[in-house]
Amino acid sequence: MNSPVVLITGANRGLGFELARQIRRRGANVILTSRRDEDGRAAAAALEAETVRGSGAGKLDYCRLDALEPQSIHRARDYLASVHGRLDVLINNAGAHSSGDGAGLEVSAATCLEAFTNNCLGALQVTQAFVPLLSRTPGRVINVSTLLALPGMMGQLPGQYFAYRIAKAALNAMTAALAEELRPAGISVNAVHPGWLKTNMGGPYATDEVGAGADRVVSAAFDLPQQATGKLYVNGSPHAW
Repeated sequence: MNSPVVLITGANRGLGFELARQIRRRGANVILTSRRDEDGRAAAAALEAETVRGSGAGKLDYCRLDALEPQSIHRARDYLASVHGRLDVLINNAGAHSSGDGAGLEVSAATCLEAFTNNCLGALQVTQAFVPLLSRTPGRVINVSTLLALPGMMGQLPGQYFAYRIAKAALNAMTAALAEELRPAGISVNAVHPGWLKTNMGGPYATDEVGAGADRVVSAAFDLPQQATGKLYVNGSPHAW
């Protein structure tokens, strides 16, 4: 049986880097991607350097992929098709906070558009491009999201991260919609809340270790039945939208 092929966007640091580490430990072949080529190559070299020979770790590959740049996405898809021939799991991890984010009554339309582009549209463009390779398995799509995007959670941190939260709400809606579109092809699409992680993006008050957050995402990527689709998973269980 061939080892699974997994592509992770935004994998040069933080959660994405830890996902690459954990998934390789499962024996899967990982394609680590990064928007900045030098950062991605450095991350791949660091991950390879810590690999113990004979540990059963999967192979590591790297290619540049900017989720906001269609040409970059298509080049990455073509590379994957030529080298690996298929894709078993796509993890849309890339995302970002916008510097002008804040309260909804104060945030600019430009900041909201930037957040939407970084946290939803990028994942959509990547998914659209890689569906033909996911169809060969059939595969799985995992979108890294947040509980703070749910309508019932807007009472948490009111007046903060407005643009980011509505962008992730759009990502959640995208997850549910694409799950239905891709159901006939057998491709599952789910979102995962990894926790409030101690990364650069998570900030100084984050409560969860990166390893624990990665474990939640990896579990959704590998341990769920293929027919489980269109859900948001929190601590291993589906959460109401």
